[in-house]
Amino acid sequence: MRRGCAHRGRDSALTARLAVLAAARVTPFYWLCDKADVPRCAIHDLRHLAATISITNGVPLTVVSKTLRHATLSTTANIYAHLTAQAARQAVDTIDDTLDRADRALPPPVVALRAVLRP
Repeated sequence: MRRGCAHRGRDSALTARLAVLAAARVTPFYWLCDKADVPRCAIHDLRHLAATISITNGVPLTVVSKTLRHATLSTTANIYAHLTAQAARQAVDTIDDTLDRADRALPPPVVALRAVLRP
């Protein structure tokens, strides 16, 4: 199976026109970046930024996947797997903190009993 752009191997004038169109679409964005005095980035980077912010703030992966218009949930899960692992770790830490606060609120004999029961 051949990979790459669909227009590869075709008329080089078509390739040149596509390159001009692509550059024209990005130029106004770069102008806005310069005007706002923020670093230049690709528009696609903003898509990843939005997904990253959403996932790390607890938006369900199915919602992020639909927002990004991925064909399957597995596409989103594969691309952002490191973030879902981080979110899972944060969930475990939150549960642990909650249990620790609950232990501190209990009288000493109950805390001792829980310490024996916890691995």
